[in-house]
Amino acid sequence: MLWGSGHDRLLAFVYRCVGCCVPDQRLVGDLTVEVVASLHGRPDLNRDQGRARVVARLVEALTPYANPDEIQAGVRFAAWLDQTPRSGVDPHARVVAVRGFTRHLPVLA
Repeated sequence: MLWGSGHDRLLAFVYRCVGCCVPDQRLVGDLTVEVVASLHGRPDLNRDQGRARVVARLVEALTPYANPDEIQAGVRFAAWLDQTPRSGVDPHARVVAVRGFTRHLPVLA
């Protein structure tokens, strides 16, 4: 995979999400690399299709290590922090951005 614009954001998002769900720091690093490497191309986190791909891959990778509530919390946390570097983003816009990610999580019965 060639490293390009957007990869730092993707790496940070995946790392934050995995870090919320997996207590073993060595495993966090390994899973983060595995997930990012498995996302061929560069999914654009600003596009719904890109967010859907990333969230689906995270759910697949984290299911053996975390329950669905923990995965949802990890995605919410990573999505919230994804908006932090953007100055001037009001809290309502952040909530909308978080929903842009969490809406791709499987619905629990």
